[in-house]
Amino acid sequence: MFYEKKKIVDLLKSKITDIKKKRGLELLEWLQEDLEKVGAEDYHQLMRAWELKHRTLTSQCVTEHTLFRQETRWPGYYYRGDYMKLDD
Repeated sequence: MFYEKKKIVDLLKSKITDIKKKRGLELLEWLQEDLEKVGAEDYHQLMRAWELKHRTLTSQCVTEHTLFRQETRWPGYYYRGDYMKLDD
């Protein structure tokens, strides 16, 4: 599963285009398909697998939200290089 992790992280950083965000969503869907096949030998591994599944779902939600919201928020919260204007 590490095969695309660096690419996914790079794609989801701020100042990226919607095209790259959509590609990141495609990669997250691939990762979610792979997570459906994850198994665990004990409760510790099960918790790690479950946490990874939830982190992937959270990443997908945040990415979809950034595609929807076309504005910049205060630094440190949400920055879009392609939409610099604050919309209060």
